[in-house]
Order: sequence, then C-alpha cells, then structure tokens
Amino acid sequence: MMACCLRGVLCCLALCMFASAAMADPRFVLVLERQQAAATLDDQIRQALPQLWDRVLPIAGRNSAPFVKTPQLLLQRVQRGQQSITLEMNEQAVWQLLAEQGIPGLKTIPRFRLNIALINRQGKEMTNSRRLLAQQAAIIARRWGILLDPTAPTVNMRFTWLDPQQVGLHISGSALLSDIDENRRIRGDSFAFLVAWMQDNMLQLRDTLGTAEGSPEVAVAPAVATTDAIENAPADQGETVADNSLPMPPGSELLVVRKTMSLSQQLVLEKALQQEQRVKALIPMSFSQGEQRYALQLKTAAQAWLTDWFAQHGMQATRLDGAWLIQ
Repeated sequence: MMACCLRGVLCCLALCMFASAAMADPRFVLVLERQQAAATLDDQIRQALPQLWDRVLPIAGRNSAPFVKTPQLLLQRVQRGQQSITLEMNEQAVWQLLAEQGIPGLKTIPRFRLNIALINRQGKEMTNSRRLLAQQAAIIARRWGILLDPTAPTVNMRFTWLDPQQVGLHISGSALLSDIDENRRIRGDSFAFLVAWMQDNMLQLRDTLGTAEGSPEVAVAPAVATTDAIENAPADQGETVADNSLPMPPGSELLVVRKTMSLSQQLVLEKALQQEQRVKALIPMSFSQGEQRYALQLKTAAQAWLTDWFAQHGMQATRLDGAWLIQ
C-alpha cells in the first residue's frame, strides 16, 4: 500500500515537473559549446547571457544590458553534456533584475506564422532562393527569440525583383495592422542583402508583438501523429517557415523526431547529430509541440547506422517511405 502511494506521489511530481518544463519560456534556455566554455560557472553564465539579452531586449534597448553582480542568482539549473553546457535561467529573477535597473524587456514571446515568397522579374517563383531564405528565417527566429508558429497570426513577406538592382518588399497578414511596401536597391551580395532586410522586419515585428500590452498567447497545436502528414503537406501561397510546406533541399532525407523534448534536450540532440562524422548537414525545417522536422544530409549513401545511433540516445529510428521517423 505504501509502495503504491509512493509511486503515485512520484508520478504526480514527475507530471508537475514535465508541465513546468513544457510551459517554460524557451528564450531562457542558453547553450554553450563545451570546448569554448569558460572555466567557472559564474563566467559561463556571463558568457551565455548575451544570448538571452538578444532574445528578451528590444533592438532599441539592446545596448542597455543590465549589470549582473551575482550571475548564479539568475540561474535555474545547469545541465552538462559531453559536447555542450545548457543553462536554464530563472525567468522571475531575470525580469526582476531588468525592472530594478529600469530596462524594458519583451515579456510576451513574439510568435507568428511566416510565409515567404520570392518572385523574379518574369513573375515566376524563385523556389531554391525562397527555400534558402526560409531556412535563414528559422535561424534568425531561434537566435532572436521569435516563435514561428503555424497556428499564430500570419505574416506574408513577398520579395519581387523589379530590375537587376532593385527589389520590392510587400508585407501583409493578420499579425499586422496595415500592409507595408518598400523598395530597396541591392548593395553587395544580393542574397545576404535580402536576409538582412528580412531580419530587420522580423525584429521590428518581434519588438511590436513583444511589447504590446495584452498580446494574446496563441497555443501551439499538437502535431498529428500520422505518417501521411510527412508526405502530404498542404500547398501555400508562399514558403511557410515552421510548417510542413517547406520543400526539402536536394539530396536530403526527411528526419521526423516525434518526441516531447525541452528546448535544451532538443539542442543537445541536434548538436550531437551535427557533430557525427557521417553527417554532412542537419537543417531545421519545422518545429511544433512534440515534433521536430529536419532535412538530413549524409556524406555517404549508407543509412543503416542511424538505427544504432538513435538507439544509443534512447530513441527508436524507423525507416518509412522517403523519411526517418524517430520516437
């Protein structure tokens, strides 16, 4: 009887801890490369804090990072892996520090669904360049604390080449109060120019959504656990970041990780797979509750080792038609 009660208590505690982790703000999870990390915990926290300030401070106030006298007072927990160190910061302590020093922060997690279209001078879609822009948008979002959520209000960014040196950008969607139109002349590398322009607008939108009082929190819908969703993603008017309509890069295998993980666990898994010598590239494609999708590029055609590799990491890898399902 006592054993049953004890098991019940432990199960309740585990559920509470899981719920707490699921509700944690992913912006407060910071990761350092083990080889590049400082020697002491205080210095490691100071080393990682710029990641946090990039995510929770508006661009206009980014140079006003707070003075941190005792770094460990901001720390919730630390997890040390073979390749990385994950620091989870205490949200309440961070917001209190910012308030004490009069520094405004982005308390609401900015989230929106981002659709990207890239049109050439002949009016045709530039599919490959559009895909690369979408990949860069996902990287920008993760670095700057933006949640690209397919269930959130929409932002459509449509880039149109007007002539060899000039591009027009039209931004619309339900997340905006009004449409935005702007033309710019290309300077330097055209793709880098478009990425920087896109980042500017993503950060402006982030700061608007993050500082708006009473901004609604949009719940992320659970992923539907069917293999049909892997192959039959709906078409859209443009490239959808963090959605199933993102096309696969050439020479890639679709890797679907269907497991509920904290952001720190997700980053550790990604890092370990990226550092595997048989992996050429691991490209994030979409993220939703309980499911992460990647484009996996291998250096050789051999794939059987993936089953053993994921088994060593406590997961089961199943080969499906055109995809690997990891559970």
